Amino acid sequence: MMTCAACSRGAMGLEGHLDLFVLKLQGNRIQFYCRTCSTLWVRTRADEGYRWAVSARELDTAPVPGSQPSADR
Repeated sequence: MMTCAACSRGAMGLEGHLDLFVLKLQGNRIQFYCRTCSTLWVRTRADEGYRWAVSARELDTAPVPGSQPSADR
């Protein structure tokens, strides 16, 4: 699937962009899933705020309650 326009522009700030929702938590990292294009993002805390990066795979942790399981994507 192609990357949506919001993911192409990048994730910023606390929320990343409006189509992202929390998928998994791991220590100081939070993984987000884009409802539009299925891109996985990881947000970590940085001195200047938050650092965002596209993730190649899901974090190896339990999903956040209410998140979509991998099989649904």
